[in-house]
Amino acid sequence: MEINVTQKKRVNICRWFVDNNITLIVIGVALGIVCVISLYYWTSYHSVNLLPVSQSYQEVSNYIVTGKQSDLVIVEQFIDNNNNIYGVLAALQLANHLIKQNDFAKAEQKLEKIQSKTKDKNLLVQINLCLARVQLQEKKYNNALKTLNKIKDASWSGLVQNTYGDVLLATGDIQGARNAYSQGFESHSYRPLKIVLHIKLNDLSN
Repeated sequence: MEINVTQKKRVNICRWFVDNNITLIVIGVALGIVCVISLYYWTSYHSVNLLPVSQSYQEVSNYIVTGKQSDLVIVEQFIDNNNNIYGVLAALQLANHLIKQNDFAKAEQKLEKIQSKTKDKNLLVQINLCLARVQLQEKKYNNALKTLNKIKDASWSGLVQNTYGDVLLATGDIQGARNAYSQGFESHSYRPLKIVLHIKLNDLSN
């Protein structure tokens, strides 16, 4: 795949950004997932029979934003007392807060715990994607690969292969990483992800 000089400059700029902001990118991915699924599921369940719990969930979300230890204790209690969708969403937001604090071990615990609290396939995919990124940060490469292998839905192939490639690259498997990035690029991924995968493939070809 050949690119002109202008494209090369753009690639170099984007590569510099990725190299120097990888932790922020991981956090951003986690935050984006949490925001999207929170909005979707809050809208879906708000009109059913969990209205009182949904109102409590909104309050708990505000507690997470403050980051105060006393508020986080309330969040933990809410999660423990709600074995439903709102408990899962609160736990995801708490995990995102922990990621921002670089407390990956505790974030991993939260994400693993809530897997048993939902049977929604799309929600489980997103939980596992977040979990794999956290395990990658912890250098638990085998665990991250096992987590990704749980995701069977082909519609998530782009994001899965992107993370798969990152894990393989971290282990030193350059060819495996290249194959994963290529599969992700060739899948029906959204444009921003394709740009990232393009940069990574160009990086490996240098």
